[in-house]
Amino acid sequence: MQNIQESAPMTLIQPAPVVRDQDGYWFHPDEPDFDEDWKAYKAWIDAQRLELRIDDLTGYPDHAAHHRYFEEGDANISDWVSERPAGEGWFTLSIHMTEDSAVWVWARRRPEGGAV
Repeated sequence: MQNIQESAPMTLIQPAPVVRDQDGYWFHPDEPDFDEDWKAYKAWIDAQRLELRIDDLTGYPDHAAHHRYFEEGDANISDWVSERPAGEGWFTLSIHMTEDSAVWVWARRRPEGGAV
């Protein structure tokens, strides 16, 4: 008798309402926690057929959140809203801190077989 292991097809992540925490951060509820395993994150992004655009708070030097974050050490970015990238289908994947800045991660689905 042959042992065939069937795996369920991967559910593709879809846009979700962005409900930011008190400091303005948010992670898509269907994005797995990769705990800084960038290889696993990249593999998941590829499997999801996502194209990413990352908007960095450093690009908004005149914004009050930029001043608070970089000059006062206040991590509250709740009043910062990233500009949606040009084109169709973009949705927020996360709004989070990195070692260097706060970032807004936009994602959209690549067409089947589309390049990164």
